Amino acid sequence: MISPPPSSSTTSNTIISLSFLSNFSIPTEPIGSIPRPKYLIEAIKDYNEKRISYEEYLKICDKSLKETVESFLEVGSTVITDGEQYKPNFITYPIFGSNQVEENSNVGFIINFQDGHVRQLPVLTGKKLPFRYKQYASEYISRVKEMFPNVRIKQPIISVSAMSLIYPSNQQFEKYSKPEFLKDMLNEVEKEIRLSLLAGADSVQIDATEARLSLKIDPSGSLLKKFIDLNNQLLIRFSDEEIQKIGIHSCPGGDRSFHSADVDYCRLLIPSLFKLRLSRFYLEFAAEKDKPKILECIAKNIRPNQIVFFGVINVLDPRVESPEEVRDLVLQIAKYIPIYQIGSCCDCGYQPFTSELFSRDVVFQKIKNRILGTKMAEDVLKQVLSIGVNNININFYNNNNNYNNNNYNNNNYNNNNNNNNNNNNSNNNNNNNNNNNNNNNNNKNNNNNNNNNNNNNNNNNNNNNNNNNNNNNNNNNNNNNNNNNNNNNNNNNNNNNNNNNNNNNNNNNNNNNNNNNNNNNNNNNNNNNNNNNNIY
Repeated sequence: MISPPPSSSTTSNTIISLSFLSNFSIPTEPIGSIPRPKYLIEAIKDYNEKRISYEEYLKICDKSLKETVESFLEVGSTVITDGEQYKPNFITYPIFGSNQVEENSNVGFIINFQDGHVRQLPVLTGKKLPFRYKQYASEYISRVKEMFPNVRIKQPIISVSAMSLIYPSNQQFEKYSKPEFLKDMLNEVEKEIRLSLLAGADSVQIDATEARLSLKIDPSGSLLKKFIDLNNQLLIRFSDEEIQKIGIHSCPGGDRSFHSADVDYCRLLIPSLFKLRLSRFYLEFAAEKDKPKILECIAKNIRPNQIVFFGVINVLDPRVESPEEVRDLVLQIAKYIPIYQIGSCCDCGYQPFTSELFSRDVVFQKIKNRILGTKMAEDVLKQVLSIGVNNININFYNNNNNYNNNNYNNNNYNNNNNNNNNNNNSNNNNNNNNNNNNNNNNNKNNNNNNNNNNNNNNNNNNNNNNNNNNNNNNNNNNNNNNNNNNNNNNNNNNNNNNNNNNNNNNNNNNNNNNNNNNNNNNNNNNNNNNNNNNIY
């Protein structure tokens, strides 16, 4: 995570420095799952029906894993996941096959999705206690590291609040109360995180899709508060340094359809999420309709040491977003959120249990365009930053009235800016593509000054007398005829500043077509060297 810009001792505002500009980047990461190839889906079915052995099944999983990681690397992903090619399910993979739970119980917690399909959690039986995980996510990391020892891998795990739902809601075990179960559950999730980090995980992402769902079950927010409190009981067990590697992902479900997209994002969910003792947040965003409202809500609740990875790819839409769409969405986010607290991701994982929605090729094209579009937005912001480095306020990028999307609509994302140097205030009259500088073109015998102006630039008008070879510059008090783009009223380039009179004097040589403004550092005086006594 990039550090915030240093504070200036002379102003309460945060000032951009050269070191910040050189280190500035927008991180972008996947969320987790990738659709499994058909041969793996068939192998899972064969294994469940006992047509192949577990060892044969693992070899097929390993093949799919290798192809998945190679595809991540081919599209330029610097952080990868295993695509969840091994997990038997999203939520209860740690207890899959455990003799402590019962599958397909009529009392298991049910998740209803908008397209009508249902997921049901297993339920704790009260046998073979105390509660323990059967497997940990660190096993998946080890398999990746065996094949690709140098990759940065993020490991998704299930939250303690989601796993808490396996305790039956209508029953209390006499010898194993729910508080006892939650204590054991906290220990198991802590162990899973620590084992993942020891196995080489670059970061651990806690999946908490139940957070938004809880508000559909209990609109009062009481259940959500219990979930937040339970997760914080887990997170206080980790040091500040360890917390930097732990994040949380929240979405309305991404399993062929949503389960809680109709729940208000801002009323309780966002304020509650930012009460978690975490520094990294991965939030579904691309599929949301009222994006400004959500951004305003996040801006009010985010703390200085936190970074939000915004979903910029809709994982339920088979249409592939273009890099330009991603760029524009990231720049929209930058209007509201400090730029060093912005990252990008996909809204959710990509449903590894089916290839019905869209293919792996489509998924990796979406991921590639997320990476490309994020880099394009980063380049735009770097260009804007470079204009006023050392004297432009970072709040410029977070003010709706000061930064608009028109600044990056020029070819190759060239902004209309004149070069400004601190304390030099030099005006160089050069005409480059997409750079809106004023050039004075002089004809040999007519000495007419024609200014080539690009869109929305101030004109430099020189009054010329035919056949007299005289250049007269009209100077008006406090009127800048040659104006450079000013950022936050700080970057003013003035020619000949005498008592706020900005005079442009052209050096004229008979039959020479050069107009040069000579500026003395810190004095801003223009001296005209003219031959044949033509001094104006």
